Order: sequence, then structure tokens, then C-alpha cells
Amino acid sequence: MRDTSWLTGLSAVFAVRWLLASGTFQHAKRIGDSVHFKGSLGIRLAFGLTIPTAFYGAGVVAFSPTAKSDWLTVAILTALALGCIALWPEEIVTTSRGISQSRFLGLGLRTAAWSDIDCAADYPDTGNIEVFPRAGKKFVHTRLHVGHDEFLLVLKRYCPHAPGVPRL
Repeated sequence: MRDTSWLTGLSAVFAVRWLLASGTFQHAKRIGDSVHFKGSLGIRLAFGLTIPTAFYGAGVVAFSPTAKSDWLTVAILTALALGCIALWPEEIVTTSRGISQSRFLGLGLRTAAWSDIDCAADYPDTGNIEVFPRAGKKFVHTRLHVGHDEFLLVLKRYCPHAPGVPRL
């Protein structure tokens, strides 16, 4: 039998690179006056399938009469599911009035008016764009989100007064 482990490694590297780069191929969604920057389709598919599968696997192992001593598998699968929930990209919505960002399933919504933005910064090495309001937590557009260049254009349009807004 031939050794094809190199093919598995190559496939895994390709899959991870595609997941991280899939946000650059997709555009933000415009609905009326608002622009929605969700996580990329690849990330939402990967995380969306991993979360219930890992919880299901942890439940099957935990309640199996023959696998009672396999608590480490339960812990790893639960940690995997909770990690996917924690790393789920927060949806960013911009309107002519301001910017908002919400956590997983719309929880933890926070908003800021454009006049309350102190500055914004683009970090090309990480792919993040950070928007800093005067009060509250910063808004972060990561490389897992769609529409990096569109987000920069929105910042330039609605927030030109803030120092640090990238000039295009």
C-alpha cells in the first residue's frame, strides 16, 4: 500500500488557507441603508457544523455505558464546540447613523454613532480593522469577516473626521 500521508497534509493546509481567505472573495450584504459584514461562508459552515457535531459526540461518549473512562474525549469535544462559539465572527452592521456589532446569535449588541468614533486603524499584517469609540469596547473587523475593502470605504465615507481612518 502506498503512503499518501502527504496528500492528507496538503489537503488540510489547503482547507485552512481556503477558510481564512474565503472572506476576501465575498462581499458585504447591503440591505437598504445598512451594510452587513458577517463571517465568511466558509467559517460559518465550518463552525456551524462543528458546534453541534462536537456537542453530539461529547454527549454520545459521556452517556455511553462502555466508554465511561473516556472523559478526556468528552472534555476535548466540549472545548472544541465552546471554542467555535467563542471565535464565531461578530456581525458588524453599518448605517448612515453609526456602527453596531453583535455576538453569536445576535447576543451582546453594542452600537456607536459615527460622531462618537475617536479613531480607526487598519492592520494589514493581521488583516484586522479596529474602530475605537470614545466610550465602550472597540469594533473589530477581522480577516474572518467578508468585505475588508468595503469596510474601509464605509469608514472613509462616514467617519473621515476620526484620526487614523485609512486614506484610500
